[in-house]
Amino acid sequence: MDAALLAVDEGSGELLGVVESTPDALTRIAVMSSVITARPQVADRLCDRFPHGVSKSRCSATVSRSHLWHTEDEPIGPMVRAGSGPALSAWGNHDFPTIEWSKPVSLQGSCVGELDELACRWANAMQSAREGNAPRAAQWCTRMPSGSVWQDDCYFQSAEVMVERWGRTHAADAFSLCGASNQYRGQCALELLNRFASKAPASDVGDVVEWAPQFMTLRAVRDLFDDPIVRDRLEDRYLALMTHASVLHAGEVSGDLMGALPPRAAPHVRAAISHRLITEKSEAVSLQEAVVMVQTAMAHRVETPIEVVERARAEVIDLWPHDREGESHLAAVSYLGHSRRTVANDPERDSAICVLEAAARAKPPWQTVLEEAKNHADERVRWTAVRLVEQLEARRLGTESAQWVPEPDEPKPDL
Repeated sequence: MDAALLAVDEGSGELLGVVESTPDALTRIAVMSSVITARPQVADRLCDRFPHGVSKSRCSATVSRSHLWHTEDEPIGPMVRAGSGPALSAWGNHDFPTIEWSKPVSLQGSCVGELDELACRWANAMQSAREGNAPRAAQWCTRMPSGSVWQDDCYFQSAEVMVERWGRTHAADAFSLCGASNQYRGQCALELLNRFASKAPASDVGDVVEWAPQFMTLRAVRDLFDDPIVRDRLEDRYLALMTHASVLHAGEVSGDLMGALPPRAAPHVRAAISHRLITEKSEAVSLQEAVVMVQTAMAHRVETPIEVVERARAEVIDLWPHDREGESHLAAVSYLGHSRRTVANDPERDSAICVLEAAARAKPPWQTVLEEAKNHADERVRWTAVRLVEQLEARRLGTESAQWVPEPDEPKPDL
């Protein structure tokens, strides 16, 4: 390990200077690889200094994996709530079982003596995943430094590569690799769901046959878990991710996909349509106008499939990560990204909730609409508006959000 490289400030110009002063190319590769292992956050500054090969590939892969150096608090365990739906937005490691890959597999070579042993083992794991050989990928990952982020992330990346290459045919293997990724189990499983959901047809396609692969995937994934709570959360989140991807793929916003999806998908379709319509609109409209706009789109049918339009999926900030006091009686469903919202059985009131969630994430937020909704007749709509205003203000100030408990109305069956 080069102590000089580890000592310099990663944000300064010294880092590259020390690299360039390393006497020969082979020593430079070994030193840079060691530094990336110790400080993965500097990878983006070193990748172009590597010659083509496995060390450069590992460096490039590291750049986009900020979880290697940004650790997040593990969400608290499962919670019981009065209302239906998940109590937390985040998925924790407690939601997914740990899986040990202990079956010995014959491996060709050991990477011992290689200039960059870690990159060699990582590259072999990724190649095994591309070939659909999960046991071999797992065995290469076991040869990464035991208990390190690199070993855990090796399983994580292997699962991603397997899904990207093989889809649902290797879903069980991919989720099993997630189960071995220790501190990344929940994050890995959710990333796989994202990748499966991103393959959804455009929302202007209502053909049941075109949608069949998505539901085959959902069934295959559900069947991997015995816990009914995990299965319900998984299905709820998958429907949210899938409908969001579908609406983004469409050339024209419509409700055609409801001809192929089950009724339980309707709240997620409303949310996805609201988000796209409102975040693409240049000027805010009133709450009622926005609700009519969403309902009109839900009822609209294109009938003829339109060419898929590729749109980048924007990050959706989480504005209800967990239940606070006085909130657990409100029904919850997965929203977009890694977030939740409340839900109403009445389509018009549920559309209003979806409009407010989207209005809070417009750029800039539709503040007038959010303020207007604080006086809405429905408790869930009022509560949503107040919560969103609080959360936006808290984000602006960088503080914890204020507590607000709604005055209870008469009990409703869908709360």
